Amino acid sequence: MSSSALRRYLADFAGGVPAFNVARWDGSQWHAMGAGVGVCMSMAVFQGSVYASVSTGSNGMQRWDGSAWHAVPGGPNNGSMTVWNGKLISGFSDPMAFDGSTWTVLPGWSVAAGGFNTYAVFEGDLVVGGGFLDAAGIPEADGLVRFDGTMWHSFATAKGTPSAATTGTLWIHKGELITNGAVFYPDGTLSSWRRWGRSHVGVSAFGVGTPGCAGPHTLGASSSPIVGDAQFQLTCDKAPSNALGLVIAGDAADPAGSDPFGIGVVLHVGLGSTQLFTFNMPSDATGNALASLPIPPTPGLVGLVFTAQALWHWPPFVGTPTPFGLSSSNGLSLTIQN
Repeated sequence: MSSSALRRYLADFAGGVPAFNVARWDGSQWHAMGAGVGVCMSMAVFQGSVYASVSTGSNGMQRWDGSAWHAVPGGPNNGSMTVWNGKLISGFSDPMAFDGSTWTVLPGWSVAAGGFNTYAVFEGDLVVGGGFLDAAGIPEADGLVRFDGTMWHSFATAKGTPSAATTGTLWIHKGELITNGAVFYPDGTLSSWRRWGRSHVGVSAFGVGTPGCAGPHTLGASSSPIVGDAQFQLTCDKAPSNALGLVIAGDAADPAGSDPFGIGVVLHVGLGSTQLFTFNMPSDATGNALASLPIPPTPGLVGLVFTAQALWHWPPFVGTPTPFGLSSSNGLSLTIQN
C-alpha cells in the first residue's frame, strides 16, 4: 500500500482518534475508516480502493471505497497481498490473481503440501513464499518460488538444493529480496535469514540522493549494460504510487552530490556532462518503477561510462520531502560492456 497515505494500526485508537483495527493518515492526523474491520492482516491499494485481508470479525477480504467497507466475494483472508501486473495477488493455500471481478489461481501452480503464502514483487517477477513443498512441480522450490508471468522458477543456491524451507515474510531492500524462515542445506547447515540480489558487471551505485516520503530510493539495473541490449532497464523503489519519474543520465558524475539549482535535491549526475539524456520512469501502485534504456548495437559505445539518477515529484496529499516536493535516488555508474 502507499507508505505515507495509510497505516495498519492494530488498536482501538490511532493518535487519540477512535479507530477499530485500521486508520487513515493524511500527513498530519489520523482518521477512522468507518466502523473498522476485524484483525487486519494485510492491506493494498488496487484500482483506487483499499483492500484489507481480515482474519476475525468481518472475515475474508474487505474493500474500502472512501466511505464504507464492502465484502470482496471470494477474497481470501490471507496474511499477505501485493499488486503485480495489474492484478491484486493474495491467497492462503494457492496464489490467486484478482482483476477487480474474478479470482483465478495463477497458471501452473501446484504444491505437494503447504499453505500460508506471502507475496512480493522482485525484479519484475512475483515472488511467493510459504510453507509449501515442490511448488509448480519444481523439487527445489520449497518455501520460495518466483513467477515471471509464464513460468515458475526456483531460488536454487550455491550450497545446493535446500532439503526444506519455509518463508514467513518477504521484503525488498536496496534492490535485494530479503526473506525470513528456515533453510536446511544438504551440508547440514541452517539459514534463518536469506537475501537474493544480482551482481551486474559494469554497474556500480554511489551516493544516496535525497530521500522521498517512503525513504531513500535505490536505483539499480536489470542486467549488465551490454551494447545492443534493447531490453536494458533501470529499476527504482520507494517512489510515489502510479507516478511518472524522470531518469537523467550523463557522461559526468558528481560523487559527493550537490544541489546546483538550490531546490533541496542532491544531484549525482554532473552538470558538466557533454551528453545529457532523459527517460521516463513510471511507477506502479507499490512504488516500484522501471525505465527502459535500450542500448544501441554500436561497438564504439563499449567502455563508455555514464551516470544515471532518478528524480521524483511527490503529490502534496502524500507529503513534501523537500520544499518543492522532490526527491532523488542514488547515482548509478554504468560502463557499457561488449
